[in-house]
Amino acid sequence: MSQSYSPIEHIVIDGGSTDGTLEVLKRYQSEYGLRWVSEPDRGLSHAFNKGIVAATGEWLYFLGGDDYLIDDDAIHRVVEWIAAHPGYSIYMGGTAVVDEVGVELSHGPPPPVNSVYGRNALLNEGAPVIHQGTFYRRRVFDVAGPYSEKYKTHMDYEFHLRVTRYFDIATMALLVACFRAHPLALSKQADWHRSVELFRARATNGGSLWHRDNLCHLKALLGTWPGTRWLYQCRGSVRVRSLAARVLRASGDE
Repeated sequence: MSQSYSPIEHIVIDGGSTDGTLEVLKRYQSEYGLRWVSEPDRGLSHAFNKGIVAATGEWLYFLGGDDYLIDDDAIHRVVEWIAAHPGYSIYMGGTAVVDEVGVELSHGPPPPVNSVYGRNALLNEGAPVIHQGTFYRRRVFDVAGPYSEKYKTHMDYEFHLRVTRYFDIATMALLVACFRAHPLALSKQADWHRSVELFRARATNGGSLWHRDNLCHLKALLGTWPGTRWLYQCRGSVRVRSLAARVLRASGDE
């Protein structure tokens, strides 16, 4: 509502909140172009896809319920950047990471992989996927399809792998939003399900199981299990010594 750029179509997809959210939405819907729906859904991918169907604008942008635009001119700067750097259908800026009370933890745009990158950068060069900083032309979804509901945590990474079959991603030297990171955040919960999603997304899009990012993620996951030295202790076992050594070496910790 406070953004200096207009017009902005603001659509809230709510999963059936019972915490007072609906009262807030009802209060603001009469003040500007806010539309909303509140009903049970099948997860974040489903909510994203409902927003895509509901939106009528040329550009789409997704912002989580506990994230927020970095200031009142954020959208205006993005529109100016796109106008000054035309020719792409996906533009990705950066986010500042804040904790649950808004204290900044890190600050800066995405690491430049050049100024434009595609599938190889995502699969093999550790390029970032920052959906809170990314703007998509509508035709991106017309061509590549919606977010996959098979993914509950890595739907944005899988979507970017799939969409870069058709479109490159142009990076913007702009901070767009504040991403809230805390122990209960979905994106911060290191569990086996998240690891499987990461490995599946890479494998189904032509990536290698033994990619460094996979192995770093696996090593971090194993480190959360009882006995944090598990992977290192494996090197003393004849049966798993070779596998453990390969994981450590490929993840840069040998």
